Amino acid sequence: MSHRCSLRGEDLNRQWLSPSAHLQPTIYHAKGLLYYLSSIGRSPVVFCDFHGHSQKKNVFLYGCSIKETLWQAESTVDTSNLSEDVSYRTLPRILDKLAPAFTMSSCSFVVEKSRASTARVVVWREMGVSRSYTMESSYCGCNQGAYQIFLKVQQFRETQSSEKEFGLERDMGTLSKVSTFGQPQKVTKNREDAAVGTCIVIAQQ
Repeated sequence: MSHRCSLRGEDLNRQWLSPSAHLQPTIYHAKGLLYYLSSIGRSPVVFCDFHGHSQKKNVFLYGCSIKETLWQAESTVDTSNLSEDVSYRTLPRILDKLAPAFTMSSCSFVVEKSRASTARVVVWREMGVSRSYTMESSYCGCNQGAYQIFLKVQQFRETQSSEKEFGLERDMGTLSKVSTFGQPQKVTKNREDAAVGTCIVIAQQ
């Protein structure tokens, strides 16, 4: 069961091939914006669709590589003659070095048939954006680095009183929350941050 469903019960990340302005307006106009940027010579340098993952732990990326897809499928096609921009691996490698919650070993750059209508694959194929990704951030917490203590949301809630154990500090009704990719930041006690299916585009200047 998908949690990315629209009011029509459709998984919106499977509608990128032929979105309808009436039935999938957000996808239709997002894709239109990307085509417009390409038409004026400002094709995105990076496209990233943000998701939450319900099974794997940590944070990781799905990217697109024709060569890795053929290798994984054990294709007989001679990939030595195929030209491919290998910069799709640059961002994952940087994150693997800098972000404690990121794990390179969970990344995949294989393009499966079942993902042909996703944002990542459509932007890669139709608009030629080699650095087109889906970033998955686990609902199940981390099992590595500084964040491995945050295993489950329920466990976190049950142990809020043990602030020292989790490295939290109460200050004027706020909690010191450790962000995934940076230093601790102050957020209000009742604030909840949740985003599924949000995408970001980095365009050329």
